This record gives sequence, C-alpha cells and structure tokens, in this order.
Amino acid sequence: MNIDLAALRALEREREIPFDTILAAIETALLTAYRHTEGAEAHARVEIDRKTGAALVYAQELDSDGTVVREWDDTPTTSAASPR
Repeated sequence: MNIDLAALRALEREREIPFDTILAAIETALLTAYRHTEGAEAHARVEIDRKTGAALVYAQELDSDGTVVREWDDTPTTSAASPR
C-alpha cells in the first residue's frame, strides 16, 4: 500500500498538523486494521516510508525479555474485488 504523501503535506499546511503526527496516526490505524486480519501475528509494527509513502507491516518474534529477535514483512496482500 502506498500513502499519498503530497496529500498529507497539503493537510499539514491546511490544518497545521505536524506531518509526523499525521503519519503516526495512519500507522496506528493500519496496525489496528492488521490486528483484525486473519492470521495476524501477535507482535507487529507498521512503518510508512517517509520518502516513498510505502506502508509495510513488520511482524516480530520476541524473546522472553521482550526483545525483538526476528522481524519480517507480513504486509497483507490485497485481493482483487469480486465482480458483482
């Protein structure tokens, strides 16, 4: 998924909301949506590339201390909409 960064920059200027605040809110919303998908990993994070707008979900494996020992791309793929 790619986020339109130009639109977010316009929103930043129009509403005077810091760009990083907008991106953090979108990352949180995407993580919430990911957690509601079938097969979602218990530990994950969402990152939006600040240059390209690419949004990725990184699933994480934690050790007993809560330290990330492994991380992998677990971004859900979109399926084509079914014809009606």
